[in-house]
Amino acid sequence: MEAEAVAAHATIQNLEQKLAASEQSSDLFARQLDNVKESSQAKLMAHEEEVSLEN
Repeated sequence: MEAEAVAAHATIQNLEQKLAASEQSSDLFARQLDNVKESSQAKLMAHEEEVSLEN
């Protein structure tokens, strides 16, 4: 019974660590996606400005 409780506790700790790592990975991906979006918007605006100056 004691061994089962220790094993269950270790499993819970392991799952909590995996959850924390997954959340950090998700946050990093969201930040990277925001950076790509901002960069793309800036490039598009620069291109639109360049086109409008040519006309």
